[in-house]
Amino acid sequence: MGKIPGEYRDKNPLDFSHEKFGASQLMKFHFTEFMIKLIRSGTEFGGRIHSSAESRTIAKNSIVDLICEHMQTHITENLSLEEICNHFFIGKSQLSSMFHERTGESPMQFYANLKVAEAKKLLREDNLSVSQITDILGYSGIHNFSRAFKKATGFSPTEYKKSIL
Repeated sequence: MGKIPGEYRDKNPLDFSHEKFGASQLMKFHFTEFMIKLIRSGTEFGGRIHSSAESRTIAKNSIVDLICEHMQTHITENLSLEEICNHFFIGKSQLSSMFHERTGESPMQFYANLKVAEAKKLLREDNLSVSQITDILGYSGIHNFSRAFKKATGFSPTEYKKSIL
C-alpha cells in the first residue's frame, strides 16, 4: 500500500526544504504566539485551565453527547453497539462505561428509550397506525415493538394511544 499524504501516523519530520526562506521559522513563531494566547485566555479573561481529570471528563461527555446525537439522527434504523463503536472508533467496554457514567444507562438502553420516546410522539400525532410506527422506527416486527414499548412505559402502544385521546 502506498503512502497516503498527510497520514497522521507518520512521525517523520516535514520537509520544508522547497519552501521560501524563513517559512518554517514563521510557522514556529505563529504556533508559539497561538499557544501563548490560548494559555493567557484561560487565565486573564476569567476562563480557567482545566486539570487533566476535568479535561478527560469534558472529552468523555462530549463523545457521549455526539453518540446521543448520532443515535437520534439514526432513530429509524437498528443500530448495534458494534456499529456505534466502529463509527466512533471506541471499544465496547469503554463506550458502555462512559455512557453509564453520563446517562446512568447502557448505550443500547438509551437508544431503546429514544425509540420509545419517538414512538410516543408519533402515537400522539394520531395519524399513523402502530404498524406504520413499527416500520418507521425500524423494528423487525410489531411484536418486538409492542414488547419494547410496554417494557418502557407499562402500556401497549394501543393502550397508550387510547389513554391520550
